[in-house]
Amino acid sequence: MDEDKNTQALVPRTDRSLASTAAGGRILSAMIGETLALARDSEDGKVDQSYLNLKEQYSGESDVEAILRLARINGGESDHEPNYEEEFRLYVKAAELGSPYAQYCVGLGYMDGRGVLKDEVEALRWFLKCAQQKPPGSTGAQHAVGKCYNEGLGAPQDFREAVQWFQKAAEQGLAVAQCDLAESYRLGRGTPRDFNEAANWYEKAAEQGHAAAQNNIGNCYKRGIGVLKDMLQAYKWFQLAADQGIEIAKDEATAFAALMSPSELESAYTLYREFKDKHPAKQ
Repeated sequence: MDEDKNTQALVPRTDRSLASTAAGGRILSAMIGETLALARDSEDGKVDQSYLNLKEQYSGESDVEAILRLARINGGESDHEPNYEEEFRLYVKAAELGSPYAQYCVGLGYMDGRGVLKDEVEALRWFLKCAQQKPPGSTGAQHAVGKCYNEGLGAPQDFREAVQWFQKAAEQGLAVAQCDLAESYRLGRGTPRDFNEAANWYEKAAEQGHAAAQNNIGNCYKRGIGVLKDMLQAYKWFQLAADQGIEIAKDEATAFAALMSPSELESAYTLYREFKDKHPAKQ
């Protein structure tokens, strides 16, 4: 099978920061809270009582939940001025007490240079700590470890090791890991090339609303890569990806609409609408 012919419309996997790819960036979006060092006064001149209560609760010893809350506080939640160095210090404190979430956040801090000097080796070490916690482990950390090995961040590039970590996270349902695993199968990178497995994992990620996976499974149905050709399914997935801003998918959906008969287009649009109605939060 000619790879260039069969994969030319696939959306390339871009080099994004691990903070944005791991767990769909959900960890960083949660890292916002009031600041510990720079707590604001309320409009009436009184210090926020919830802040004072939390500060009193944190003894600096072993209250992991309080430490995590204070880390978010220093991340800038509730419009307070961020203190990323203090945020990072608190995540390290909680991480050393065994919090998987904190271990992952420490890894992100090292990877992005947030509150600490950027250090990819340390980032990978903390991602591994989190990923290797008692089964089934953190999907975000597992995917982050996979990305490190896939891209040679903090360790020599090792596609086979990357696939193993993508697989762990993908089997637990992490869409971005499913898409990366599909890409590994499509390219035969770290695993024997298998278009059937590539299409399978693209579709799993697409069902969860992953835009690039929706475009890629649309291309699979268009060209018969790992699945039977199906113009109705191809249109559905291209249109869903187009809704999320994938420009090449917009072109593909428009082209398919022009080629189909009115009855075919109606059937294809029905498939598209059924998905939208069934997964309103996915799009």
